[in-house]
Amino acid sequence: MRRLTLAISSTAVLVLALAGTAVGWQAPVLTPECAPDANSFAWNINLHAEANQNIEFSWSSNFSSPWTTDFGTSGDHQFTTARGGATLYARYVSDHNAWTMADASDELCEPPGEPSIDLDKFVWDEGGLVDQVTEGDPVQYTYEVTNDGEVNLDIALLEDLIVSSPDADPGDVACDDFERQLDDPGNDDATFEPGETWVFTCTVDGLPVGVTENEACVYANVADEIKPETVQDPHDADVSSCAEYEITVIEGGTEGGTGTPAASLPNSALSSQSPGTPIATLGFGLLLLSSLGALAAVNVRSTRR
Repeated sequence: MRRLTLAISSTAVLVLALAGTAVGWQAPVLTPECAPDANSFAWNINLHAEANQNIEFSWSSNFSSPWTTDFGTSGDHQFTTARGGATLYARYVSDHNAWTMADASDELCEPPGEPSIDLDKFVWDEGGLVDQVTEGDPVQYTYEVTNDGEVNLDIALLEDLIVSSPDADPGDVACDDFERQLDDPGNDDATFEPGETWVFTCTVDGLPVGVTENEACVYANVADEIKPETVQDPHDADVSSCAEYEITVIEGGTEGGTGTPAASLPNSALSSQSPGTPIATLGFGLLLLSSLGALAAVNVRSTRR
């Protein structure tokens, strides 16, 4: 009797297990599709005829930070997600054992445009381009970086290195304290869009006497592009551009000024207004001779009498 009871109990457990298997929901089928843009993924999910079609999604296998979508009916459904991860997990809300997963596809349905970047470097003042300064004068380099391609870019690195200098080795850092200028309200955000020009400046307190030539380079990646691994060397970026500039430094002045010249005196050699001029002296002499002559004539007449 006891054996019969055990047999019946075992049979009941087996039947219930088989029944549970029979009534278990079928896992959905998740398939990646081409991405509509650089910020989104696209998917197709096929749902079986179950009691409800509430599907829970997560970027984690333990379904942390999930979100739920009610697709309403069975069959195929297309949807998109933000690019929150590389693998998407999906399961029925009513049966967590019915789950699936798929890797995202970052292949765009419409290929993006070509990336391109351009760098211009110069020194400028109110009079125009500057290629010569005096020893000790600060030198402010200006860097105009233009996104002349068709996609958004992320600038990975801007650097300025010595090409030749009287007192520095090639490859040494020429200037590294870059400051972005935000004078244009349209270019003051963090998205480097096609057609935009970002302006940076970097100031050197003084250059050595002689000729200094530096080369600046900018490196950028396509924005929002998923890469298989992080780029360790910015020089391996998607696009780059370089520009050189040469400055001549001359020695500052060491001689004193010539001073204020003495006031010029008028040449009065031929002026009759000055009592000491030759003309006045000549007139005085003639007058004296005339007077002496007259006096002599008077004396002669007196003697004859």
